[in-house]
Amino acid sequence: MILEQIDDGYIKYHAEHSFEPLPLIEPLLIEELLQTRDYLRESGLVGVYPNGIGFGNCSIRHNEFIITGSATGEINNLQEKHLCLVEKFDIAKNLVFSKGEIQASSESMTHGAIYSANNKINCVLHIHSRKIFDHLRGLSSENPDNVNFTAENIPYGTPEMAFAVQNLVKKIGKPNGIIVMLGHDEGVISFGKTVQSALAEIENVKLNV
Repeated sequence: MILEQIDDGYIKYHAEHSFEPLPLIEPLLIEELLQTRDYLRESGLVGVYPNGIGFGNCSIRHNEFIITGSATGEINNLQEKHLCLVEKFDIAKNLVFSKGEIQASSESMTHGAIYSANNKINCVLHIHSRKIFDHLRGLSSENPDNVNFTAENIPYGTPEMAFAVQNLVKKIGKPNGIIVMLGHDEGVISFGKTVQSALAEIENVKLNV
């Protein structure tokens, strides 16, 4: 079934999504993803704004990748039914193929771009934080070579953002890192070889904020 929704809060890509339960996936992978997402929710880094628009999402690599579903920011304890399997994507065509009981996050193409840029990356975490965002933006102004950021004129959830992030990951050349999306207010993406190493990127910045 082809679905499309254009909305500043949610889906911006063209989606071919099959509404069905997820295929059998290693339970430990699911558990680690859900626990990490709930930790970020408790920390205020994933959630929902007063206007009802959700923010933040998490994914792990698995036959492309598994990502938290669209508009799930308000849920305290995420369940497997709130996850989506992205089977393939085409950034240039702004197209995502997925399956699950819920549609994939609006940042799915950006997550996919990161995984495709480095095959050692196994987790991507997209958070929102005014303090972390402003801290890293300040560092980027002082020393742009030490902070990876996308241009302010690139909006989130677009092919342009996906390509920009993909290029930054290639430039970084490591399976761990953090990126500030200047055109997506408060938006920060971390990635890592493991879920814990991706989370450590965020925790390390929090220590200095």
